[in-house]
Amino acid sequence: MVRAEHCTQIEMVHTEQADIEYRFKIKQDKDSEKIHMMKKQIHELSEVKLANQHLKQQLGEMGLLQKQIQKDHEAETVELKMSLEHDKAQYMKEVHQLTKMVLTEYHSEIESMKEQQADIECRFKEKQDRLRGTTFLLVVIRSDFN
Repeated sequence: MVRAEHCTQIEMVHTEQADIEYRFKIKQDKDSEKIHMMKKQIHELSEVKLANQHLKQQLGEMGLLQKQIQKDHEAETVELKMSLEHDKAQYMKEVHQLTKMVLTEYHSEIESMKEQQADIECRFKEKQDRLRGTTFLLVVIRSDFN
């Protein structure tokens, strides 16, 4: 009986050991799967970190490029304003010269017209004076005939 009990106990220990080994194997498999998943996540996170570093670098480069573009734009704007001011000054100078030339021509025409008017008035007055003299003679001659 002792032997049978002892065999039964050994069998129970073997069964328990097999059960413990089975549970250990299941836990080990789960742990292996968790470790594999964590390594995968670590790899993915490393890739994300590397991508973020690359994006930060690109963002920095874009910031520098934006500053350079803004600086170039400001320089071009200043240059364009200077060019426009120069063109405006040149245009105003030309307008002033043309206005002065036109005014000079108008003044010459006005003086010419005044001279012509004075000449016409002088001739008109001479004709009036001659006609008055002729009218006076006609009046005198008519009165002699009457």
